[in-house]
Amino acid sequence: MDVPWSADASGHAVRDRCLGRRCDRGPHRGGIWRSGGRGGALRHRRVPGDLRPDRDLGSAIRPEPGPIARRAFSFATKIACLGSTDRHNPLAVLEVEGLAKRYGEVLALKDLTVSVEEGECLVLLGRNGAGKTTALRCMAGVLLPTAGTVKVDGIDAADDPAAVRARVGLMPEVPGLYERMSARAYLDHFGAIYDVEPPVRRRRIEELLEVFELTDAGDRWLGTFSKGMRQKVALIRATLHRPRLILADEPTSALDPDSARRAWIYLKYLQRDGCALVICTHSMEEAEHLAGDIGILSAGRALAVGNMVELRRRSGLKMRQEVRDLPTLQDIYLAIVDNHRDLAEVRTA
Repeated sequence: MDVPWSADASGHAVRDRCLGRRCDRGPHRGGIWRSGGRGGALRHRRVPGDLRPDRDLGSAIRPEPGPIARRAFSFATKIACLGSTDRHNPLAVLEVEGLAKRYGEVLALKDLTVSVEEGECLVLLGRNGAGKTTALRCMAGVLLPTAGTVKVDGIDAADDPAAVRARVGLMPEVPGLYERMSARAYLDHFGAIYDVEPPVRRRRIEELLEVFELTDAGDRWLGTFSKGMRQKVALIRATLHRPRLILADEPTSALDPDSARRAWIYLKYLQRDGCALVICTHSMEEAEHLAGDIGILSAGRALAVGNMVELRRRSGLKMRQEVRDLPTLQDIYLAIVDNHRDLAEVRTA
């Protein structure tokens, strides 16, 4: 599997670029970005094995990867070992039409219409109380909408909510873990509920605990876990059965930058494997990294839904370029943490 983003010789993450109407988030392993005037990235060039020159960019360059780049390659290799699932279905995975939800006198959601195809991601943005969480719970079949329809793989959530929930992985903002169970026992319990065969669920649990650096803590009670560790377990729980649709509410809000990037890589892997994703977040970086389409909600209404190009056009804002000083604080943090990874303390119960 290719790495979802590349890195330069110093280990700086290479940002995605937009081509036409869709963002190009394809892998750029084996090449580099060259910067143009005023700090604008010109293009990615793949470095051929024989290092032949490129007419547009001059002599080929193959920088020695830095520690962050090497760690990203290693982590992507672990993700690639998780395997894939045959999921092809010609229908949209999620179809929402005219969705509304009222709590007494409060109209929490009004006339929401969206669809998410196989392998696509919709990110919902909005202020607190905009209706994002209510929308997610209706999509999961947990809440019965006041009006409108929700269909997952063509199944109406109002007609067969159990069948919809079986196809959905819901990650709420508050994990709600069983504090007097170990992480391994807890995940095995939910894997059994999802009807994942014992050998398969044990393998997936061990692989995902390693991916999220929880292997050594796997036998500790969840009540001893930090908020970020709990959020990692909640993400594993929601995706353990490889659902058709993943609904995640603030999936990285408690994670440090390194762990958040791991979560993004994992979610992109699931997306490439055919999962449809709906993510609620307040992180604009997360939204740009994961989204195909973005829905902006306010007071229960969808103000706009579209990709970055379409939303930029609707906003009326003009394109501009900015010059930034590098490395950023996040670059510095990740480099220092990586350089001292061997000194990290292993906490025990």
